[in-house]
Amino acid sequence: MLREWMLYKRPNAYESKVLVLGAGARRADDGITDAPTTKYVVYTLPENLGLCAAIPPRERRALWHFQHRTAQQIEGSFGYGFWSTIVPRLVQDDAIIRQAVLALSAFHEHYLDHDVACPCLSDNALRWYQKARQQVIDLDSPDNFFDSILCACIIFCTCDALLGNFELANQHAVSGMKMIAGWRASTATSSYASVFQSAEKNLGNLFRTLQAQIIEANLDAIEVECPEVVEQMEDIPDHFDGAAEAFPHLQTLSTQVFSLFQDAEAYYKHNTWVPSRVSPPLQPSYNAICAKYDAWKMAMSNCIDPAKETDRGSQAAYLLLDILASSLEINLHVFVHGEPAYDDFRETNHAILNLVEEFLTIQSSIDTGLKPPTTHDQHKQSRFGANHSSFTSSPEVVPLLFEIATRTNDGGLRQRALQVLRSSSRRESTWDCRVAASLAEKIVRLKQQGAEQAGKYGTDCKFLITDIMLLSEQKCMVQYGFKRVRSGSFNSFWLENICPGQGSLSSQILSIT
Repeated sequence: MLREWMLYKRPNAYESKVLVLGAGARRADDGITDAPTTKYVVYTLPENLGLCAAIPPRERRALWHFQHRTAQQIEGSFGYGFWSTIVPRLVQDDAIIRQAVLALSAFHEHYLDHDVACPCLSDNALRWYQKARQQVIDLDSPDNFFDSILCACIIFCTCDALLGNFELANQHAVSGMKMIAGWRASTATSSYASVFQSAEKNLGNLFRTLQAQIIEANLDAIEVECPEVVEQMEDIPDHFDGAAEAFPHLQTLSTQVFSLFQDAEAYYKHNTWVPSRVSPPLQPSYNAICAKYDAWKMAMSNCIDPAKETDRGSQAAYLLLDILASSLEINLHVFVHGEPAYDDFRETNHAILNLVEEFLTIQSSIDTGLKPPTTHDQHKQSRFGANHSSFTSSPEVVPLLFEIATRTNDGGLRQRALQVLRSSSRRESTWDCRVAASLAEKIVRLKQQGAEQAGKYGTDCKFLITDIMLLSEQKCMVQYGFKRVRSGSFNSFWLENICPGQGSLSSQILSIT
């Protein structure tokens, strides 16, 4: 498995030296070969990194930025110490991880401060990135470097997410999932001492994080199984010690709900769906998920009162749990009663948006060091607005905002979700809020135009968007068509498609502005 990943050759995506960094796109070869010396402040390297004091100033500066800005921001609400603990530990002695971290730090600094960043930052990041990749490829015995390759894979995934290279980021994510699954399956016979063995749950958490990225990217054709990760979350305790313990269980439940919709799509292709009734073959899985979710809610009720939390990071984590749990409840209801029932949850979705705004306000205050507002006043949205960019390595609220905007038929709810997306300068893994807002507007417009045309064909025909594939931050391919409506058909928001004989299917490239 590791050898397969090692031999993976990426396309020459970086040889053009044109680095796409959202609104701050800048050419790396714009004639400036080096930065003014005043741009480089030689920081004193903290002792706990244990690196040589003679490290070049550029690398020292990049490591300082990683430790004090990158690691703290991209960890997200539930980082489990991967970025703040495991990676810094490996940086001390692992040349591969050091080069990868240097590249990520430079890419991240350029993303945060692209208006004032040194033009050569992208050149430096490119060199460090290519050097790290070459060092991985040159390893003679990859099976003896599991920690290095896995961590490098996740760092590469994060770099490409920052750059808007969606396909490459997802390829790295799938590679990471395969490595973890292979490692968990062979641990009993392996003599390799992994840094993850002292905290085995970290591998499961990483797997679930990468899996969430793949699901949000709608890559349902890529399925990587790791039963040990699911078994880790089978037993829900009577109470959680905090949000970090509760999140993996909720994440697992969300993945199981998605799988339930997949099973339903396959089953109802040949069977009739009856609204407000779960078919017997699907009933055991549905009942098991509902029982686990009830147990999760009970454990949360026995947890510390989130209102008593004074730490802003913990406050944000509990808010994110509430947001994701509310969304999961909606999907469980829609599974039984059908996609039209989604619009019955207008008030619930408005409540979710309230939580999202509060979450973004707290996150912005953490990133900038500013105190969050004490009242819901007119300045609230500006606190998580366009003046400050933030990045997390895993999806959190941006995909959900995109889903609400494109899924609801309520114009007011849609506009509010779009407004929250537009007013936030935030990227979560491969999800950029402004790209998501622009794309959502175009998707909604396309759906409205398609619905008008479908009406001309009669009531037994409907317009359907079957796939949305981001090609870059400027272009997206959309597959759509007109499908003949069959009574008793099960239609899910994510997975419904047009099979041969059901209608026509077309594709279109949309420009995202």
